[in-house]
Amino acid sequence: MKMPFTCLHPKFGIAVVQRVLPGSGRIRVKVDYPEQMLIGREAFLDELVDSTTGNPLVATEKIEATKPVVTLPEAPPVKRQPPSWQEERQAIHALRLGQSTPLAVSELSVGMDQVDAVTKAALDRANSGQVSFLIFVSEFGMGKSHALARLRLQAMQRRMAVGSVVLDGFGVSLCQPMSLPAALAHAIAFSDHGEGLPCRLAGLVRTSQTSKLKTACAEFLHGALSELTTDHVDDPEAWELVEDYLALEVAPSVLRQRLGVRVPPLNTRSRADRPDRCALLMRDWSRSVPPLGNPGGLALLLDEADVDFALSGWTASEKEQRTALLQAWRAMAEGGPGGDTHAKLLIALAVTPGGNFDDPVSELCSTLGPCARVIELPELSEDHLRELGQRIAAMYSRAYQTDPEARTAEFVDACLQTIRGMHGRRNPRHFIRMLLEKLDAAHV
Repeated sequence: MKMPFTCLHPKFGIAVVQRVLPGSGRIRVKVDYPEQMLIGREAFLDELVDSTTGNPLVATEKIEATKPVVTLPEAPPVKRQPPSWQEERQAIHALRLGQSTPLAVSELSVGMDQVDAVTKAALDRANSGQVSFLIFVSEFGMGKSHALARLRLQAMQRRMAVGSVVLDGFGVSLCQPMSLPAALAHAIAFSDHGEGLPCRLAGLVRTSQTSKLKTACAEFLHGALSELTTDHVDDPEAWELVEDYLALEVAPSVLRQRLGVRVPPLNTRSRADRPDRCALLMRDWSRSVPPLGNPGGLALLLDEADVDFALSGWTASEKEQRTALLQAWRAMAEGGPGGDTHAKLLIALAVTPGGNFDDPVSELCSTLGPCARVIELPELSEDHLRELGQRIAAMYSRAYQTDPEARTAEFVDACLQTIRGMHGRRNPRHFIRMLLEKLDAAHV
């Protein structure tokens, strides 16, 4: 197996496996998800599937390039625009997986006017230097992930950096506060060239401008980089070690021993200090973003936050960690645009209500306080679903060069009829999947 290679992730779509991580047992790899603009994510190899057969990947031969050569470009690479049919096929593939690409968000958003009004207010608040919270609430398949993807696009249009993670309740969780900065360190992307946070920080080190972080009051992050030099940036192995340090994967002592630099500990051993430390790192990240080229600040998008409340295995201590983290966020928000809490920061969470255990919406609202805005995603009308179906069919015809008029109305009507007979609310995800199945069958 030669690196890198392309496969599929059942949730995130196209996956590019970059390297294998050290360890025994299940093979862990570093993966990029270009459709979701996520880079450097960890995954188990057997969680990914072969794009041809759909079978889980298994290492049947020695995996090459386990120690890759990492290069940092002197200038941002020019991003070549893909052919329209290719981009539209990527959007269709993401829809099959329940995800939304930027193109799908731009062309397939219907019935979002009220949602856009609330998100605009939250973005305006964040741009003024105040921490802002959004909580997207809906049942499964009713548009939470699409709303987050739309918010991501809107934030990037305002020249914000954006970081997105899924709270899976194991590797990344509100109940384990330090798991958030660890996961987000490689997930934050900048709006102008799509570069990640470590790449932008490398640019500051290379040009000896880390003092900009101190000027922006990102003092904790400034302390982490102030002793680094151009030699560290230009040495791939050295900078990879710095990236692992920023992602809380290695201790400061490792950098002292191998690079000869003293850096402050980003993590904390004290359990009581973890919620405040997580909030501090998020604040410093948001303060660092304007001098790194995105004056709009930082938007952090946390999908499937209800998982943290639905799992029954959390101990009382872990739930206290979750509450303490939310309280630390609230303290930042209530500090206003001046003083020590100043941060251009928006935190958005997607939540499915109900469950057999803690009510996520109630706890989030009561703990985050009046700075949090709840957006209950509305049920799409039949007219909206019909418009959505027509737009999807038009995109499908462009992607696969089919006749845009052939049986489109018949397929949309058939899907609407099925939706009417289903118990519960009109579910856009079910509607989209049914329509794509019909279009696929007709195309074949």
